[in-house]
Amino acid sequence: MPPSDDASPPSPPKRVLEIHFSQTGQLTRVMDHLVQPLVDHPSVTVERQCIEMVQPYPFPWPFFRFFDEFPETVAFVTPDIKAIDAAGPYDLIILGYTPWYLSPAPPVVAFLQSERAAALFRDTPVVTVTACRNMWLMAQYRLNKLIRGLGGRLLDRIVLADQGGTAATFITTPRWMFTGKKDRYLGLFPRAGVAEPEIEGADTFGRRISQWLESETNTGDTTRPIANPDPNPPNPMLLLGEFMGLRSFMIWGALIRLCGRQGRWTRVPIVLFYALFLACAVVVVLPITMVSLLLLRLVPAFRRFHNKLVDRVVS
Repeated sequence: MPPSDDASPPSPPKRVLEIHFSQTGQLTRVMDHLVQPLVDHPSVTVERQCIEMVQPYPFPWPFFRFFDEFPETVAFVTPDIKAIDAAGPYDLIILGYTPWYLSPAPPVVAFLQSERAAALFRDTPVVTVTACRNMWLMAQYRLNKLIRGLGGRLLDRIVLADQGGTAATFITTPRWMFTGKKDRYLGLFPRAGVAEPEIEGADTFGRRISQWLESETNTGDTTRPIANPDPNPPNPMLLLGEFMGLRSFMIWGALIRLCGRQGRWTRVPIVLFYALFLACAVVVVLPITMVSLLLLRLVPAFRRFHNKLVDRVVS
């Protein structure tokens, strides 16, 4: 029997671009699990891109090189990256990034500052994904500004935080960066990075995104969050510390950049001095932060104020 003339042609597949930068490989594994339900979906086409540098960063990091990176990171002075082979339009962009010095990692910023990104993100819904320590608020704020500057429409964020608490990650994260070791340390500190069940469970967000793509086909709603509930909601008690930390990075970073380009011997003394200053600041600030957390839990007015402030930063 011939098909009816009234039959509607099938809708074209939804096009999704997944793009990210990962130095350690952790975020790549998160993205692998997250996009798998989209790859398996019969009505979705997924294009995957990894942001690659012309001259990759070292890993594990040499001590001086690690701290010599922060002045350019916070100032959005970016490295050269390889061209991205992607052509829109897309129905959704999933952007994976990691925070470096309370800012988006430089290769991600380099991509977002490119002409290619300007064409891809304009009027396109965007979901951001990060796997990091629990201090990501200011990095997300700076990333959101870049995306909105390109005309992208931010829908939601997905945050997978390290399994250690704030205090523990002051030890486990530097150890991972400087030695490449993620295992338990001294019998006291947990493994560095995001817990394995959370990484493998990222496919839950992929299924929710699939459902959103299906419903968006019918309703045209491209403004509502699609990945909630958030497993790691913003911690308003960390916002003040992050804001102060970013200001410190920017001030000191500007001073260090006046001393020459990255790798120059003229930067060595002030970079090493700042590394020592930062270590001392952590020892002093951490107890103050813990007391502040207790006070904010006990005083509802402070908690409401911080929650409103966080909403402004990450919305």
